[in-house]
Parts: sequence; structure tokens; C-alpha cells
Amino acid sequence: MKKRRIKGIQMIPYGLLAGVMTEDSIEERQREVRLTEISSEGFRIRLCRRGKAEENIYPKAFKICFYQMDQAEYREIEIRHFQIEAGELTEFYQAYDIFTVQEDYKEAFQKLCVEYSRYISLKLEQDDAHLAQEMTGYPAQEEEEHFKNETEQNKAWFQNAEIFRNLPAELAVELDHPKLYEQYLTRPIERFMKEYWQQHGIKDARILGRQPDRLYLGNQFCPHLFPKEEQFFALLEKADKERIEVTVAFSFIREDRLAQTEQLLTRLDEWCEQQETSGAEKKRLEVVVNDWGLAHLVKRTEHLIPCLGTLLNKRKKDPRMSYKMGDKTLLEQNNLNAGFYRTYLEESFGISCYEWESCGYTQEISQKIQNHLHVPFYQTNTSSYCTLCAVLEHGERGKQRERQECPAPCLEHSFFYPKHLYMKGKYNSLFALDKHLLDEPEQLKRELGIKWNRLVVNLL
Repeated sequence: MKKRRIKGIQMIPYGLLAGVMTEDSIEERQREVRLTEISSEGFRIRLCRRGKAEENIYPKAFKICFYQMDQAEYREIEIRHFQIEAGELTEFYQAYDIFTVQEDYKEAFQKLCVEYSRYISLKLEQDDAHLAQEMTGYPAQEEEEHFKNETEQNKAWFQNAEIFRNLPAELAVELDHPKLYEQYLTRPIERFMKEYWQQHGIKDARILGRQPDRLYLGNQFCPHLFPKEEQFFALLEKADKERIEVTVAFSFIREDRLAQTEQLLTRLDEWCEQQETSGAEKKRLEVVVNDWGLAHLVKRTEHLIPCLGTLLNKRKKDPRMSYKMGDKTLLEQNNLNAGFYRTYLEESFGISCYEWESCGYTQEISQKIQNHLHVPFYQTNTSSYCTLCAVLEHGERGKQRERQECPAPCLEHSFFYPKHLYMKGKYNSLFALDKHLLDEPEQLKRELGIKWNRLVVNLL
């Protein structure tokens, strides 16, 4: 008797179609299966061969998961009435054709065909923006609207920056590139901060009068923007004289700079030892670590306090996420919500304080730890080889290369994105503005001193 064969749509992406097989055994073991072809009559699965025993399977049921684009969730169909035929057999896998007449399966398959056909047509005929518009309501018509320059952009973003007024928490400001280092060294803190706010379009007198309690020195994303050693210690000395606390921010550490970084940490530790304090304890400095190797080096020192940096405190964040459908509550947590992970960080590296970013949605965090919130931008991606340099030198993002030294063109240039995305390409990274935070600052102010111990400002 001639065997039947499934003849349908082949290799639908795993994210749109997935399957689980329940085996007919005492424990009813479940295993994920790869669906390679599907039709209204049934579907084909492929199982990895682990021996002769794998050639015979005894399924009790199948669960087929159809992704529904209009609802952004999966519809699960349980198949308990089916016939099975062994198919292609190779050295590596065994295929099986599963036939069923269940009506709910046929209905889900027909819907999948319509949605998948629509997706393929859009992918072939439209660009990514129009595809996103059809699938999620993304405003593709606004793709061509850009700011003319950075001054216009800052005015639009920060002219009503209510968030920086009357803050009930420690205020820190990030100095993260050579221009700011030089400006701070050559100006009293009052004048420096007044110019800092004004340069970013903020002219409110109540904001201009607030001086930071702390400065962050260094860049968390680009290793080339850390101050030179002589300049770095000059910055430390000036902040110490002005009675401003300092946090030192490092990016990832390149292998060829490991010894140099270790020497700098040793000298920084010695600097703390030499400082006079009002109490018996020696001065201590926070160090933001964005590299596990750096975390090991900081642990060896006596006076440096490690803080988990942005590149290690990971979470899903993107300004385009607001156009995605479905439940976003699972995004509110990340690995730091696990108490055992926080315990591991403290026992292994001495890390008990963390750098966070305001990233456009609520973050669920423990209130019994030191949490420093960076506003109003959040980083979405960082390249170890600078895309901005590649575009300026070669006209193509892809022509990136490793640099021993960098002329820092990011001090004069940046990438501009459509206005509605509130994005900015700066340094070797891409950032997005948390516009909701600027428009509705009261929620943040209620959390300051309770959820967040410190507000760290960087206006890029």
C-alpha cells in the first residue's frame, strides 16, 4: 500500500509555528519537535536520531502552537486524534507525517496561511517601515521627519524638563567625554553646571541653581572616551576640593588595555589611601564595572566600591517596543530580580549597588538595595568598533575596524533618527530618550529616595 505524504507549506519560521510531542509512557514525557511542513491534512515533524530506538516513537498527543499576529500571542491546538506514517530516514534524523481531521486544527491552519501569505507579500513588496506599519501600526509616514541640528533637537526635548526640579534624592551628572572634562577643569562648578544646562536647551533658573552632589567621570560605552591619566587625577582633585563625590565609570576593557587598566586601578586605590577624611576610615570611591574582568580587578583593591554597570545590567529596551502588541509585563523584571543572583554578585565581586536606566516602561526592582537611575536616555546597543567612525571615513556602517587611538569625531557628529522615535546615535552607541519620563515626572519623584537612591543625569 502506497504511503500518504504531507504536501503543504515548508519550513515556516519557528517563531510562527512550534510543536510539542507527548510520549505515551508512564511519565508522559514531552519533547519539542521541529515542524518542517504543514497542510490542512496534518504536519511533518523531524526528530534527531540517537540510535535504532529512535526509529519507533509512541506519541500520545501533539500540541501545535500557531502564532496569531493580530493578537501577538500563540493559539495552542492539542492533537489527540491522528495517524502517523514514518517518512524520510537519514543518518541524522527521522521524519514522520502526522495526519489529523480535527476541525480546530484546520481552522488554525487556514488562518496561518492567510497571515503568512500577507507577511511574505509585505516583505517582498515593501520596505521595513511599511512592513512594520501593516503589522503593528508603526507610523511609516513619519520616517522622513528629522531635526535639522542638535540645537533644535535639544530645544524640542528639554525645554520643559520638569524632571530636574526639586529632586528629593542625590543628584549626579555624568562627564563622559573630553569636552566636558576640559570645561569642568577650567570653570567653577556653578558656572560649569549653568553652561551645561543651557547648552542642552534648559534655561529654567530653578534648574540652573542646583549643583550636583556627585560626578560620574568616564564613559560606560566607549573605552576611547575615558580621560587621560593626568587629566583624570586632575578631575578627581578638583571634585574633592569642591566637596563633590565621584563615581568612576569604565566601559568594557579591551585585552590590550588590561595591564594599563590594572595599573590605573592600583593608582586610584593609592590615591584614596592618601586622602584625608574627617573620620578614621579612608576615602572610598565607586567604580562602575561593565566588564567581568574589570570586576575581578576591582575586587582586589581596598578602597574601590564596584557598581554593576549598564552593559552588564541587561534588559530588553527599544523605543519601537511601544508599537508591539501583547503583554509587556514580563519586561518589568530582569536577572537582578533573582535574589540568588544578587547574592552571587556580592559574594563573588563585592557588588551590592546597581546602575539602571529609565527605559520607557516600569521596572520592578528590589527597594532594599542601592539603585542609581540614569536619565533621560537609555542605551539600546553598543558596538566595540565604532559605526560613526566607519560612516565618516568610508560612508558605510559595515566598514568598522579596531582602533588603538580615536580622534573622537563623536564630539562634533552624531546620528539623527526620525523625530517620533526620540533616538540619537552618539559615541559607539545608540540611545533613546524616555519621553514619558520628561512628560510625566511626578511618578519618578515619588519613587526617588524609596526605589531609587540616586538620579544620574546625562543629556548627551
